[in-house]
Formats: sequence, C-alpha cells, structure tokens
Amino acid sequence: MKIRHATAEDARALKAIHAQMGIDYQLPELEKMASAIVFEDDSGTVRMAILLRPTVEAYMLVDREDKVSARERWSRFLCIHKAALQDAAAKGIEDGYAFPPPHLDKSFGRKLKRLGWFRPWPAWNKIVKKEDNPDENL
Repeated sequence: MKIRHATAEDARALKAIHAQMGIDYQLPELEKMASAIVFEDDSGTVRMAILLRPTVEAYMLVDREDKVSARERWSRFLCIHKAALQDAAAKGIEDGYAFPPPHLDKSFGRKLKRLGWFRPWPAWNKIVKKEDNPDENL
C-alpha cells in the first residue's frame, strides 16, 4: 500500500471510483484541488482518495451601534454582498459557506436563500493543525 499525492495520471481512476459510488455531486477537477491524496494498493491501483477543494467561509460583521433602519442595513448588505461575490469570482473562488449563528439562522437564512444561497447538507468542520500533517507521512 502507498499513500501519495495524486497525479494527472490518476484522473481516470478517480473518475471511475466517483462514478461507481453514484454520488449526487460533480467530481471536481483534479488540477483545481488544494490537495489530492490517494491510497494505492499493493498492485498500484488507486482505491481511495481525499480531494480538498479550495472554498471559503463567509463571515459578516455588522456594527450594531450604527443606528440605521433595518431597510438601510439590508440595502448596505445587498451592496457589500454583490461586491464580495464579484471579488471572490475575480479570485477564482467557486463557492463559499456561511454558518449564521443559531439565533439568526432562521430569519437570515431566508434572506440568504432569496440571494441564491442553499444548504445542500449539514457540514462538518476540522481544524487542521501542523502536527496533523507532518511531511514525512507523504
């Protein structure tokens, strides 16, 4: 067995594994991955992979001491939302995630939905620490 970085030659095997799994999402392009690690068995066949696609987590900061109306605050949000999306697209960012705090999730979530945000499934989070990825393991 061998764990190694994926190469362009692995693309066919990864596509086959993805198709075999019948997962309802498109396989991301290998060359766009921030990291792509494969598990190769003793015969040299790729049997598993973890692909890490660059994505972003969106944070919104709002000055609650600014005494403007809810309408004005929403108008400002629409402007900055559009600018942030344009900036992200210019930087090659393909998607982002937002995790509103539970007390805002229902009301703000409805607004996000109107702006094209969606919740495909709940997310898990892992904080990556330097000791989680020592270079000598690859």
